Amino acid sequence: MANLAKGVGLGLFIATVFSAWVTIAGSGSRESLGVSYRALVGMYYTAGLAGGLIVGLAWPLSRHLLGAGLLGVLGMFPLYLGAGMLQSPTSQWWSLDNISTAGFIALMVGYPVGMALWFKDNPAPPWIKALLYPSAVLVRNVWLVAIPLAGGSLLLTKWTGSWPFGLVVLTVLGLFALPLGLALFVTFRRGRSEGV
Repeated sequence: MANLAKGVGLGLFIATVFSAWVTIAGSGSRESLGVSYRALVGMYYTAGLAGGLIVGLAWPLSRHLLGAGLLGVLGMFPLYLGAGMLQSPTSQWWSLDNISTAGFIALMVGYPVGMALWFKDNPAPPWIKALLYPSAVLVRNVWLVAIPLAGGSLLLTKWTGSWPFGLVVLTVLGLFALPLGLALFVTFRRGRSEGV
């Protein structure tokens, strides 16, 4: 019950901060979006309450780094879905486009935020230390995984033409950019540790 109260409190606090910001910022940005002050503040509090409930119920995930990142995604999702709903006609509130866009943005924002908050209170796990101070074997193994994944993702382009844009972006990030980015990261970190 304490986790639920903590999550709801956090969600309502964030809603209050966003609402205060919108109140201070004035109406210029709201009017350009075609959203009333009342609708925007209502969305912030509804999303804050929903996100807070989800975070409170899933709070045990915060014990682990990846779980904390997922918790950030779950907490942010209602906010971005609410923003999409404000910009859509009622008939499209629950459209695949709104849901996938909200999921994508929540992933891009919530995961790093959740992980950053976890790092504030916890030491880095061994696998993070291994990535920061990679051995030659780790660099080789990461490249051995990254190249087939990235190459295989190029074969997917045959089928992605009918996929929603958000899914295409997630696929490109997950199967191409992330593996190659990680391989480059550990390679550069290894080079720095060797003084190259």
